Amino acid sequence: MRQHLVSRVLLRRFENHRNSPICVFDLDGKVEKTSRVKHICHIQDFILVGAKETEGTWQTVEKRLPYAFELLDKKEILNDSAALDTFKDCIALHWARSIAVEEMYKKKSEIYANMLAENVLNKASPEEVLRALTGLDVLGPQAPTIAHERLRDYFRRATDKTKFKAKLFYKLFDRARSYVSEFALEFGIATEGELMLADTPVIAWNSSTRRVGPLQGVRWGQADVIFMALGPKHVVALTQHNTYRYIGEKEIERLNALQLQGALRYMYYRCGSSLGQKLRQML
Repeated sequence: MRQHLVSRVLLRRFENHRNSPICVFDLDGKVEKTSRVKHICHIQDFILVGAKETEGTWQTVEKRLPYAFELLDKKEILNDSAALDTFKDCIALHWARSIAVEEMYKKKSEIYANMLAENVLNKASPEEVLRALTGLDVLGPQAPTIAHERLRDYFRRATDKTKFKAKLFYKLFDRARSYVSEFALEFGIATEGELMLADTPVIAWNSSTRRVGPLQGVRWGQADVIFMALGPKHVVALTQHNTYRYIGEKEIERLNALQLQGALRYMYYRCGSSLGQKLRQML
């Protein structure tokens, strides 16, 4: 199953018109291309076991977004508590199922698989391990290396067959929803300039360390600012009172710079905005 890590409803906010392409900037190669929303920011089988349930949760929030965006564009969002909750759930959702979480999961699961493999090889010989896993007698100086690799693969596959990642998603989603529920929302409206969107849409910034997001060690409780772009002209941030705020080009540039710092590999933006040129200057 192909699972998106950025909502297609959110990405469509960066289209010039329905089903038009948006610009994608690859930070690794410093290359700009265009792509349709359906082809952007997804992972095949991000969650294997439990995918249907987690995808259902994702779509439940996503289906509520068009109405909330309609109210935002009309500047009527503050009058609808259900729509405000939709944006809170959108923030929590993109925190729980993101490319940043996937990268952290891969790193931690690799460490865990290595640890388990070493524990097994401390109790059994490489030859015994390979006989148990393959039914073959593998001898020679390469047996320890082969046994270690086989054990790592075995533990990785075993984890994929459980509901571990699905449970992790729900744990992170519930925790994020609980955290966000304590805040109000400030909707920034750009008077000039345009916002882009990082492949890690929820940006948590710590001012003292000048770091962004979980990949740089910033947890939500450590963040001074948490925000998410909602289109070229809108951004939402956690705050103390539900409000609107008009933001100029200098602040837009600052928000884009923070998104760039927190991105893993890709930035998305409206075609024709000249943001690709600005990105090259920022890198």
